[in-house]
Amino acid sequence: MPGSQTSLREANQRRVIQAVREFGAPTQADIARSTGLSRATVSNIVRELTAGGLLVVTPTSAGGRRARAVSLA
Repeated sequence: MPGSQTSLREANQRRVIQAVREFGAPTQADIARSTGLSRATVSNIVRELTAGGLLVVTPTSAGGRRARAVSLA
């Protein structure tokens, strides 16, 4: 159903996956910037997709700060 919470969540998941495909192994902050989603939303989506086996998260550093690089599984 268009406009439902489920369809919104699925659309946001597709946006995150597309960003990972486009940028290789972006950080979650990079994904938030490129998609326009909030960092909290990206974090929740990455957690869900990682638990589902679609994404892999690797600790890294970006600009001296701890970050998490996200890539396709």
